[in-house]
Amino acid sequence: MEQLIFPGEAISTEEEFMPTDGAFSEDGSVRAALAGTMQRSDSKIGINGIKNVRQYRTGMAVLGLATDDLRSVIFVRLDTLKNGSTSFVPLKDGKVVSPKPDTRRTHGRGRGRDEAPQPKPSKPMRVGDIITALIIAEDRDTYTLSINMPDFGVVYSECRECGQPMEYDPQTKVLACKACEIQELKKVSTLYGNADRIQELLKRYIK
Repeated sequence: MEQLIFPGEAISTEEEFMPTDGAFSEDGSVRAALAGTMQRSDSKIGINGIKNVRQYRTGMAVLGLATDDLRSVIFVRLDTLKNGSTSFVPLKDGKVVSPKPDTRRTHGRGRGRDEAPQPKPSKPMRVGDIITALIIAEDRDTYTLSINMPDFGVVYSECRECGQPMEYDPQTKVLACKACEIQELKKVSTLYGNADRIQELLKRYIK
């Protein structure tokens, strides 16, 4: 099976080949202008386009895994999405920049005077969490993601001690491991743990 090439991917240098259909030159490299398979003839190189492959773009909802936490930036590895016969592919990682966790608390209502207030989350997620997010911008290296809307945020998390799935209480806004009694405050999606509703969300934002 021929290798699938994605838009922006370098397929040659200008010294070796000149770009033809489906390719372009940039800084001495020949790059793919669309998704497809490589075609070469004599001194030219191009791409045979494939219609049912699309790349991620601004305005799409995405699903991904938090992989790196660098202070104010959390990097997210994005999954390929399918809608019918069409595949949507990420060409790069996503990033959540200067995240602002949802610090609203419903469990404060009726709290006794002697009870200490619940701490605010220092991070909206941690490495290993699966999240939904909205692409709000992109540059050459990454997609910029937002998790500020209620449907976006952590949709699956495991206990950092025992690895068991964390359970979410929508009343207290707390993720908890019943085995270890660990509790965490994060920016949790209203769709936490609901695979069907997550799929519906992703499809709703595909344009």
